[in-house]
Amino acid sequence: VPEPDAKPWPRLPVSDWTWHERAVGWTFAVGLLARLVFVTLLHPPAHFDYSDMHSYIQTAKDFADFTKGVDAGDWYYPTGTASFLAFFLIVFGKTYGLGVAAVFQGLVSGLEIPLVFLAGRRFFGSRVGSLAALLFCTHYLSIGYSGLFMSENYLTLGLVTAFAAFVPEKPLRCLLAGFLLGLGAWAKSQ
Repeated sequence: VPEPDAKPWPRLPVSDWTWHERAVGWTFAVGLLARLVFVTLLHPPAHFDYSDMHSYIQTAKDFADFTKGVDAGDWYYPTGTASFLAFFLIVFGKTYGLGVAAVFQGLVSGLEIPLVFLAGRRFFGSRVGSLAALLFCTHYLSIGYSGLFMSENYLTLGLVTAFAAFVPEKPLRCLLAGFLLGLGAWAKSQ
């Protein structure tokens, strides 16, 4: 029995969400869980070395090895994706770097779900944003690419965050959107 003068629990901001926002919250949770299970248990990208992935991984390993020079002049494989992977190799070492990068990619892919909702809501309304987030959450390519070290992960992040941040009336938000779009283009400029 609660005390008569006890204060009630503070209401979480979630209780004020619309049904669209609640649906996107559940979609985000399910989508994030699916991606993390995929990149850690079902298809850990560090255990697979496909054609394009091989180039990105090898370039990232070259970037992370400061003892030899790096030829970053390959126009077909821009340095953006390899640089993102190299960051994890430098910080977490060659043993754990690619595994941590895989978990990061799963988290980023899950984060894109509410960003798709925000972008869809901004331009088309809450219903379209909710549907777009649900489709992005369940589409096999958005889940599958989270388990590959490919440029599409970072390109999608750049595009989705740029659209979510873009507000024509606010110059700083436009600048942020342009910067995020540039990061996506750096990862996949071809």
